[in-house]
Amino acid sequence: MKKYITAKRLIILSVVILSVFAIINVAWLFLRYIPYHRCREKMDVIDNHGLISYGKVKDGYRYGVATPAYLGWEGGYISVSLDQSYKIQLDKYGHEDGASGLSLGLYIWMKPFGENEYGVDILAPDIDKQIYITKDLEYVPYDPNDTKYNQQAEQILAEYKDQIQELMNRAQTMWPDVFD
Repeated sequence: MKKYITAKRLIILSVVILSVFAIINVAWLFLRYIPYHRCREKMDVIDNHGLISYGKVKDGYRYGVATPAYLGWEGGYISVSLDQSYKIQLDKYGHEDGASGLSLGLYIWMKPFGENEYGVDILAPDIDKQIYITKDLEYVPYDPNDTKYNQQAEQILAEYKDQIQELMNRAQTMWPDVFD
């Protein structure tokens, strides 16, 4: 009789554990995976030696989708960037001897609850910044007490506002569901 009760408890415990795991999987599927899966449907599959990514180059812009890891609640983004490169010149000894060009990218982190998060990555000869912004291109301070960084970030956003707005427009055109 004791073995029967113990076996019954183990079965109930196993069913509860499996049910909780199934609920977590279904929640992750609908809240994290499917939104990114819908975005990547418009992308090309890129196989880089077994490492799969999703992207596309169109009209001088590079689009990309990174899906969250299995059961990962963080991670995953969609991006739009200029399809031009930032170049570093090296001297004859292989040391950096200057730079040219611009690397400008917009990143969107979709959130299952609340507003999506946005950021820009700017790399130019005298700039190397990652800046959080709103959908309306307003600066979101990472550290409100770092006034020097905040002033620099706002100045950079003002300088590149037109290019960032174009990236946002292209993201809205490529993935309109993200902005509803």
